[in-house]
Amino acid sequence: MNIPVKIICLPIVIVLLLMSTSCEEDDSPILFAVEYNSNPGNTTLEYYSADPSCQPKSYFITTGYTESEITIKCTNQAAIWLGAYSADSSESDKQYTSEAGLWTASITDGNMIEFHFMPIPTTSGTDSGVLFEGLPVYATSKNGLVKTDITVLRFP
Repeated sequence: MNIPVKIICLPIVIVLLLMSTSCEEDDSPILFAVEYNSNPGNTTLEYYSADPSCQPKSYFITTGYTESEITIKCTNQAAIWLGAYSADSSESDKQYTSEAGLWTASITDGNMIEFHFMPIPTTSGTDSGVLFEGLPVYATSKNGLVKTDITVLRFP
């Protein structure tokens, strides 16, 4: 049986093209692990890897309306700073207060972030729903400036 070379080469070329256009799975350039959690049943840190895998990786902190604290440590960068950076203040990149004033984040030891979640009062008959806000986190690596996002979700 004599199979034309075009028929044999076509599937190989298609596979090579698909491999060259797909993206590589990389971890987030800034990785975190939980160091302290005052209420593990209420507050969690989750790593999110989007699909397709070449999309940015990020983190979610999910917590209720009750007061809690969580401290996360960057495991692959020696120094990080928060997206609230301002050239006017040397401390502005180490402290962040959410837009609604319902939680704070602060850098300690150069690569740890302490989150404090204030209680959110609820009254019967009212539902504030899920509240969310993103916090960009930056570091400098051998490849230059790197970033990941932490999204805080508060639920009743």
